[in-house]
Amino acid sequence: MDAEQIQQQMRIRRAAIDAKLDRLQAAADTARRRSAAAFLIATSVGLLAVWLVRRRAARRRGRRPEALRLARVS
Repeated sequence: MDAEQIQQQMRIRRAAIDAKLDRLQAAADTARRRSAAAFLIATSVGLLAVWLVRRRAARRRGRRPEALRLARVS
């Protein structure tokens, strides 16, 4: 093999490595976007669950809405 053939093979190998790195970067970007969306969804669902549990607990304790309590007192 002469120097020109070796250089050509090295260029081909570098191009293959660059293509693999590009695919890895694209996959990492996709995973980052999806994980952010998943975090927001999970947080929203968790907050909704906490709100519903507190609301249900308040109903079980027999708390009345503020407007009804004020109307009854006066």
